[in-house]
Amino acid sequence: MRIWASSTLLFNAVGARIAEVGAQGAPDIYEEAVPRLELVARQKLGDTLKLGFKATNLIDPEIRYTQGDRLVSRLRTGRKFSVSIGADF
Repeated sequence: MRIWASSTLLFNAVGARIAEVGAQGAPDIYEEAVPRLELVARQKLGDTLKLGFKATNLIDPEIRYTQGDRLVSRLRTGRKFSVSIGADF
């Protein structure tokens, strides 16, 4: 019986970007910089069975939208977790 495992930890940071173009001379609305952290793990048991785990948005940063110096809105999207099982025949 072969047993193997793999895991990946991913970090990504996206800089500020335009979320909405300002109208009638108003400044653009920007989504401020947001860091992201994800974990993916896989385990194979034997020749057919595969187990998986994925965790996304582990940092769960506050996402801020600004227009000039003014905070327009802020939100958190929450962490997400999933578990999977599969088989190869």
